[in-house]
Amino acid sequence: MLIAEDGTYMEIPYNVYNINDFQFCMNQHVHDIFDVKKVQSKAGGLYDVTNGLFIDFSLKPAPYSETPLAFAHLYRTKKVLENQKIIYLADRYYGSAEIISHLEFLKYNYVIRGKSNFYKKQVALIQSDDE
Repeated sequence: MLIAEDGTYMEIPYNVYNINDFQFCMNQHVHDIFDVKKVQSKAGGLYDVTNGLFIDFSLKPAPYSETPLAFAHLYRTKKVLENQKIIYLADRYYGSAEIISHLEFLKYNYVIRGKSNFYKKQVALIQSDDE
């Protein structure tokens, strides 16, 4: 089974309740709740690539990190994916030692895109497209 993890920001309907629930980031233009122009949420999902559906999905406040979302998805889907051969796909933001260790514990195979500076010296030595 091929599963993929990814996260993004989503715009949430603008109202005072959502501003309070999903928080906001203060910056040079936003000093307090009255300066907020749009409400954003951190969204993350674990997607079943083979069957074309989300196995698990989360919405959290915008400052929330993608790594804890990924852990939560893996934890909540552990029983559903039990006894299946899994290949986990993820972008470069999920390449933490903690996630890789957890994937090893679950006995999942995984492909996580490396950051552009990973193996920089080895990539510089590549002489053909087949390496």
